[in-house]
Amino acid sequence: MTAKETTKAAILLMAHGAPKSLDDVPAFLAGMRERPFSDAAVREIVERYRKIGGRSPLAGYVQSIARDMEKALQGGGFGAKVYIGMKHGKPSIEDAVSAIRQDGHASALALPLAPYQSSMTDEAYLSRARAAASDGKALSLFSPPPWSSHPMLVGAHAEKLKAAREQLPAEVRGSALILFSGHSLPESVVEEGDPYDEQLRLSAAAVAQEAGAMEWMMGYQSVPQGAQGGWLGPGVGELIEMAAKGGMKAVVLHPIGFLVDCLETLYDDDIVYGAQAEARGLTFARVQALNDDPIFVSALAALVRAAFAPLS
Repeated sequence: MTAKETTKAAILLMAHGAPKSLDDVPAFLAGMRERPFSDAAVREIVERYRKIGGRSPLAGYVQSIARDMEKALQGGGFGAKVYIGMKHGKPSIEDAVSAIRQDGHASALALPLAPYQSSMTDEAYLSRARAAASDGKALSLFSPPPWSSHPMLVGAHAEKLKAAREQLPAEVRGSALILFSGHSLPESVVEEGDPYDEQLRLSAAAVAQEAGAMEWMMGYQSVPQGAQGGWLGPGVGELIEMAAKGGMKAVVLHPIGFLVDCLETLYDDDIVYGAQAEARGLTFARVQALNDDPIFVSALAALVRAAFAPLS
């Protein structure tokens, strides 16, 4: 790639999406799956959003990440434009692909904010992007290699974990259990060969080592309402009970499977699991999501540069 071409690099940054207000929740849920949510389920989820302030901060963080990525790349001499595409919501992945075409790009780096590989996570984003890119004037898409254990990503997670541990009272810090978590998926997904569970566990182990965490376990959270069949476990709730029965004094929940704060971290983790831990006499702390942390943005910028390097 010539210097002139490099300045035209396009990045398709994809995220899950979230409703922007309580009024948007029903339509947001309706677009998430073919089988509709019951009226009772919609009311329950609306109430959850109400309890976290009426909206998810996800979209705002993704916009900040995109803006800061562009600055980081340009500051390093790599001109690029980041286009945002949401799996659920606006701008959609299709909207982003259309914008990339309109700006004259023939190719783009497709980067889902989902580092753990699965047909239900990163591949779901990429499939949507590929379908949009092949509809009409072809747009070539390529992706970075697996990055769930990228040293800079591990380092960013480790810094957040260390900060959360330091916030614990000194008298319980030495008997705190670190609980890493990811969004649960159907067991069938892993049985069919997805590396999701393995990558989450490897990433957790790397972060724990980097942060100097001695006692840690891996669990899963946020099984959808009405989900049927087996789902990945053990559940975070089960591990909290185990910690209490095992004589631990505190739990530090690190939702490593979520890069950006969303309903799952702000409601499931902070409210539900926080209350459960406190009811069992455990001091509770939740590791903050990476969001638009400069270390995380730098990690994404490094991924982008490495992905484009073979083309230069």
